[in-house]
Amino acid sequence: MRFWIPWGIAAIVTGVVVLFFVLGLADGTVSSFNAGLWTLLLLATFGVTAGSLVLKTRGRPGSGPCSRWSWRSPASWRSSSSCCS
Repeated sequence: MRFWIPWGIAAIVTGVVVLFFVLGLADGTVSSFNAGLWTLLLLATFGVTAGSLVLKTRGRPGSGPCSRWSWRSPASWRSSSSCCS
Protein backbone atom coordinates (compact mmCIF):
# COMPACT_ATOMS: atom_id res chain seq x y z
CA MET A 1 0.00 0.00 0.00
CA ARG A 2 2.92 2.32 0.73
CA PHE A 3 3.98 2.01 -2.90
CA TRP A 4 0.65 2.00 -4.70
CA ILE A 5 -0.73 5.31 -3.45
CA PRO A 6 2.19 7.45 -4.76
CA TRP A 7 2.35 5.29 -7.88
CA GLY A 8 -1.36 5.85 -8.49
CA ILE A 9 -0.88 9.58 -8.18
CA ALA A 10 2.01 9.42 -10.66
CA ALA A 11 -0.13 7.37 -13.04
CA ILE A 12 -2.94 9.92 -12.82
CA VAL A 13 -0.51 12.76 -13.53
CA THR A 14 0.85 10.84 -16.52
CA GLY A 15 -2.68 10.26 -17.77
CA VAL A 16 -3.53 13.94 -17.48
CA VAL A 17 -0.38 14.92 -19.39
CA VAL A 18 -1.22 12.43 -22.15
CA LEU A 19 -4.80 13.73 -22.25
CA PHE A 20 -3.61 17.32 -22.63
CA PHE A 21 -1.19 16.21 -25.34
CA VAL A 22 -3.91 14.42 -27.31
CA LEU A 23 -6.30 17.35 -26.91
CA GLY A 24 -3.53 19.70 -28.00
CA LEU A 25 -2.92 17.62 -31.10
CA ALA A 26 -6.63 17.73 -31.88
CA ASP A 27 -6.98 21.50 -31.59
CA GLY A 28 -3.59 22.37 -33.06
CA THR A 29 -1.90 23.87 -29.99
CA VAL A 30 0.75 21.14 -30.05
CA SER A 31 2.91 21.99 -33.04
CA SER A 32 6.45 21.55 -34.24
CA PHE A 33 7.35 24.70 -32.29
CA ASN A 34 6.68 23.11 -28.90
CA ALA A 35 7.04 19.43 -29.82
CA GLY A 36 10.38 19.20 -28.01
CA LEU A 37 8.88 20.42 -24.76
CA TRP A 38 6.00 17.99 -25.05
CA THR A 39 8.40 15.15 -25.79
CA LEU A 40 10.41 15.91 -22.66
CA LEU A 41 7.28 16.22 -20.55
CA LEU A 42 5.82 12.95 -21.83
CA LEU A 43 9.11 11.09 -21.42
CA ALA A 44 9.63 12.41 -17.89
CA THR A 45 6.17 11.53 -16.63
CA PHE A 46 6.13 8.14 -18.35
CA GLY A 47 9.68 7.43 -17.16
CA VAL A 48 8.81 8.12 -13.54
CA THR A 49 5.63 6.05 -13.64
CA ALA A 50 7.05 3.10 -15.56
CA GLY A 51 10.47 3.30 -13.90
CA SER A 52 9.07 3.11 -10.40
CA LEU A 53 6.93 0.11 -11.40
CA VAL A 54 9.97 -1.64 -12.92
CA LEU A 55 11.97 -1.01 -9.76
CA LYS A 56 9.15 -2.47 -7.67
CA THR A 57 8.94 -5.62 -9.81
CA ARG A 58 12.71 -6.09 -9.48
CA GLY A 59 12.43 -6.10 -5.72
CA ARG A 60 13.40 -2.47 -5.03
CA PRO A 61 10.10 -0.87 -4.00
CA GLY A 62 11.90 1.73 -1.88
CA SER A 63 13.73 2.95 -4.97
CA GLY A 64 10.48 3.75 -6.76
CA PRO A 65 9.71 6.91 -4.79
CA CYS A 66 13.34 8.01 -5.17
CA SER A 67 12.95 7.99 -8.94
CA ARG A 68 10.29 10.67 -8.56
CA TRP A 69 12.59 12.88 -6.47
CA SER A 70 15.83 12.46 -8.40
CA TRP A 71 14.70 14.38 -11.44
CA ARG A 72 13.45 17.27 -9.32
CA SER A 73 16.42 17.98 -7.08
CA PRO A 74 19.82 18.23 -8.76
CA ALA A 75 21.47 18.19 -5.32
CA SER A 76 20.37 14.58 -4.91
CA TRP A 77 22.34 13.60 -8.01
CA ARG A 78 25.59 14.54 -6.29
CA SER A 79 24.81 13.53 -2.74
CA SER A 80 26.21 10.30 -1.44
CA SER A 81 23.34 9.83 0.99
CA SER A 82 20.29 9.20 -1.14
CA CYS A 83 16.82 8.45 0.08
CA CYS A 84 17.12 4.91 -1.26
CA SER A 85 19.99 3.64 0.85
